[in-house]
Amino acid sequence: MPTIPLPDNSVVNVQFIGRLNNQQIITLFQYKYQGATSPSTDYETYFDALEAKFAAALGLENRFLDMVGNNYHLDTVRIQAVYPTRMRFKDYPKLGSGTFASASLTSNLAVSVERYGRTNGRRSIGRVQVPLPDGVYSSGLVSDATYQGIVDIFAVVAGSRVSTTGTGTIGDWDPVIHHTYKGQTVTTLVDAYVRKSTVRTMHRRTVGVGK
Repeated sequence: MPTIPLPDNSVVNVQFIGRLNNQQIITLFQYKYQGATSPSTDYETYFDALEAKFAAALGLENRFLDMVGNNYHLDTVRIQAVYPTRMRFKDYPKLGSGTFASASLTSNLAVSVERYGRTNGRRSIGRVQVPLPDGVYSSGLVSDATYQGIVDIFAVVAGSRVSTTGTGTIGDWDPVIHHTYKGQTVTTLVDAYVRKSTVRTMHRRTVGVGK
């Protein structure tokens, strides 16, 4: 099989694909590879190195599972390069479950963690919405102090550079906000993830298109 290199300065989508109360929930993160890529190294080597960092004890995957109820199940981590070349995704099967003490009895109530880019404008703002466990909110607010601290730890990890130097690749992955607007592709480095105090409602849409 021929080697397919990862283009320099590639942006990848990272999806945490899980289930809660018989509904599929997809949580999206985006990263830009900052470093030299080798024409003799297959793109999957870079994906493998990034996913290994997510799966580490203090990595993004476990910090995410800390926030969700014990009836949430993480099935797959999917990584796909989307810019400047859209490439075939790679799936990493998972058997993880939420590690928060209580369950999430409703699937559409969420804590919102805003991501702020380093440039001005509404296209430099995004969010990650994570299903709320029972008992951590009241009167429309995320009120449990212990849970607030868990989300704050996740926000720090989600907003931090991931270094994969020494794992088969030489470089770093920076969190970004990436989108196309009126035919123009914009990639903005994330300055910070910030927990919001109000409970949000997640709206459903059809999934599975374009697999």
